[in-house]
Amino acid sequence: MPILTYPTGPLDVNCHIYHNNKDAIIIDPAEDTRFVMDKLKELGVKLQSILLTHMHFDHVYGCAALRKETGLPVFAGQGDMDIAEALMSSAKKYGLPPVAEFKAQALEAGKYDFGSIQCTALHVPGHSPGSLAYYVPAEQAVFTGDVLFYRSIGRTDLGAGDFDLLAKSIREQLYTLPPETKAFCGHGLETSIGDEMRLNPFVN
Repeated sequence: MPILTYPTGPLDVNCHIYHNNKDAIIIDPAEDTRFVMDKLKELGVKLQSILLTHMHFDHVYGCAALRKETGLPVFAGQGDMDIAEALMSSAKKYGLPPVAEFKAQALEAGKYDFGSIQCTALHVPGHSPGSLAYYVPAEQAVFTGDVLFYRSIGRTDLGAGDFDLLAKSIREQLYTLPPETKAFCGHGLETSIGDEMRLNPFVN
């Protein structure tokens, strides 16, 4: 399976690596940068991009180190970049370490080629203003961040969250993907779009 998922960081964020045996992308490098680089070397693949589903502190702990190690840009949604300091500084109120400073670049919704990997960025606001999901058609897989979980949804009681907007994003962006699409979430178990359409008690 070319999708590797590692719960990491103080809040067990799922760091995902997708590769096609040549190139790779990483989604939400929450920590353990050395481990990630060793895994890429073991696989013999070239990292092409660092992608964030959103900029809450627990999803970005590894960004500064990984950017320094690889020289690659970190991409995030513009809506989160506009309030990045607030999203990342909230680690302090949970008694967790601060996020090392890094620069991000805005990624708009649309289709992208990261090396030989074709990927579509979907704007799915609601958990945060700039939340993005990443759909990889070749694998019928989508990385949903903290928007959609196994039988659950992302929190909307955090700063800049909006339940109605989150539900709209799920219905109009994620639930319009093929039902067999595997959904790799920001925390917890993977699921599928079809299963969540039928069984998710929060949005149907």
